[in-house]
Amino acid sequence: MTDKQTAHYKASEYIYDLGNTALENGFKPNEHWEVQMATAAEKKLLRNSTILQ
Repeated sequence: MTDKQTAHYKASEYIYDLGNTALENGFKPNEHWEVQMATAAEKKLLRNSTILQ
C-alpha cells in the first residue's frame, strides 16, 4: 500500500468513525453537521472560550 492509499484509507476510516460517533451521541442520520480543521492556535482559542462559558 502506498502512502497515498494509506492516507486515503485513514481519512475514510476517520469519516466512518465520525458518523458512528455522531449517531451514538444523538445526531439523526438526516441532520447536517460539518467538520473543520483547526490549527494549534485555533484549538487553544476554542478551548479557552469554552472554559470561560
